[in-house]
Amino acid sequence: MSGAGSPRGGQGDGASTAADAATNIISHVQTLVRQEIALVKAQLSDAAGHFGKAAGAGGAAAVMALYMLGFFGVAGALGLTRVVPDWLAFVIIGAVFLVFLLIALLIARSQATKGSEAPSVATTKIKEDVAWAKQQIKP
Repeated sequence: MSGAGSPRGGQGDGASTAADAATNIISHVQTLVRQEIALVKAQLSDAAGHFGKAAGAGGAAAVMALYMLGFFGVAGALGLTRVVPDWLAFVIIGAVFLVFLLIALLIARSQATKGSEAPSVATTKIKEDVAWAKQQIKP
């Protein structure tokens, strides 16, 4: 009985082993993909947290900067009134502020275009995992 069952058992074990290996590979790939997605989520969450804190601090700084510009602008214009007519002093200070505004806008635009790319660590690892899975599936 063991002799008759042995060839079938051998064939069944070979097919079973191949099926188990394929199932094992698929299970590993699924686990890797889940882990990579979790990594991407963590990286994006971390970046969003830092961005939120930076936006809050930047907003507070912007409000204080507006008050500062107002006081310095009036002080500068009042100082210029000793040399030029009042209206011209305020126009000159307005032009100086316009130049600073344009410089700030150019800097902001250049920073905005740099923007963050997709999380590079996660995308690299996903590509490596896909290559590994393809390698494992090949006979």
